Amino acid sequence: ITTVERFNYLYGQEELSEWVPKVKELSEKTREVHVIFNNCYEDKAVVNARDFKGLASGLDLSFDRQLWDNKNQQPRT
Repeated sequence: ITTVERFNYLYGQEELSEWVPKVKELSEKTREVHVIFNNCYEDKAVVNARDFKGLASGLDLSFDRQLWDNKNQQPRT
């Protein structure tokens, strides 16, 4: 498996949602919690961090995600 294949992954909303209660539980037991995404190909870690932040805070970021999905489905020139 190449480096690109390993880090070229975008977590779905369902996958991220599974982590919200776990991270919230940890946050009640410590002063700080850091969530790090290691899918660093292109801007996928940044997109997933924003998605996770929205899920954890109860914000609906589906429109932002839809814009990202649409932008990245276009062929590159």
